[in-house]
Amino acid sequence: MCWPTPVSGGVCNSLAPAGALITVECVRGMAPMPSGGTVVDGSYDMVSSRFFGPCTQDQERIVWNVCGNSWATAEEYTTSGATASKSVNGTVQYGQTEVDFAPLCPYSDPAARFGYDATPTTLTLYIYGYGPGTVRIDSFARQ
Repeated sequence: MCWPTPVSGGVCNSLAPAGALITVECVRGMAPMPSGGTVVDGSYDMVSSRFFGPCTQDQERIVWNVCGNSWATAEEYTTSGATASKSVNGTVQYGQTEVDFAPLCPYSDPAARFGYDATPTTLTLYIYGYGPGTVRIDSFARQ
């Protein structure tokens, strides 16, 4: 099974982010470009988050469960003192340096395109939907 079974109450999976909340680092300058690679199946915990462009220092804790083209995530985030959580299951189509993520649960979530870097032990996602000239780069370690 690629991801934990959906649970009741509108929660898409039973994944739980582990570890400390990671504070988003605000970075000046140009963001690096994604380089692609082979994404190894496994569970990936967030280890850092860098935002290139104007940002606030939010805190997040995210886990991704990768099984081929099936990806699932659970995240907990704190913005302006308020904490929320979310889980999403979906499928991806791999490109040379990007993945197209199509949510299956919840269906209301929009599809997303992420740039990515991958090694046998790491996954880095480049998240673009924040406005012109901005990108958030989240790095994860395979458990």
